[in-house]
Amino acid sequence: MSKVTNKVLPRLTLVTAETLCRREVGSSKGLKREEGTPATIYIYRMQLGTLCVTIDNGWYALNGLFRMTVDSGYSQSITRYFNPNTLEEDFAFLDAERERARREELRDYVGAIGLEGCKKVLGLVAD
Repeated sequence: MSKVTNKVLPRLTLVTAETLCRREVGSSKGLKREEGTPATIYIYRMQLGTLCVTIDNGWYALNGLFRMTVDSGYSQSITRYFNPNTLEEDFAFLDAERERARREELRDYVGAIGLEGCKKVLGLVAD
């Protein structure tokens, strides 16, 4: 997993974004840099039919990875993370992100049903 030191973000060029786009979704036609972003933030977008494809340089999470999101607007989006040096998918970061999300969901669930609810779910309390 890439690490960001001193919050330096990897530079994402249009050529690199196009390469990722062509490899992952089969086209880069219409891929353009989002206007009005600060100089260190690189966000590229394109429409592919009803899908919106976004590639950025990890500016939000400061994780040092390129992020690609494919969103239909109707359901959950697909997000993948890529090492900026190799352009290979970073599965270690993805696994850590899934674990973080799982723990957050579990914490929210336990908070919503409380201790007695948890005991009931686990079968520790007779009805």
